Amino acid sequence: MKYTMSRRNDTITLDTETGNITGGTYGMKDIIKNDLYATWNPDLRVWHNDDLQSVIGKYSEYLRRCYGLKSAEVSNQAESGKALDIIDKQLVNGNDGFYMIYTYSDGSHKKVFVG
Repeated sequence: MKYTMSRRNDTITLDTETGNITGGTYGMKDIIKNDLYATWNPDLRVWHNDDLQSVIGKYSEYLRRCYGLKSAEVSNQAESGKALDIIDKQLVNGNDGFYMIYTYSDGSHKKVFVG
């Protein structure tokens, strides 16, 4: 199973099947070392923990509360290799700045901070 978690602008993906941690790991390397007990694998150029599933199970509430740990949801179209089309774009003014909301052909939405 794959999970994602983030801190500030860095988001990482945790793959419990392989034990690999990928993504924007540089800004989160202290969390990866201290909280996920992973080590750097220079051959694969990824962080790795053989027992990643049990670490996530044991500290899931802490990781969810502090770093927004959640299951990585992949749509069926993305799994089949088909690119999703953007069918609508909308610029909205939030409390802390402007956001662009993209609507995709499968009905999903993505909110991106613009400035």
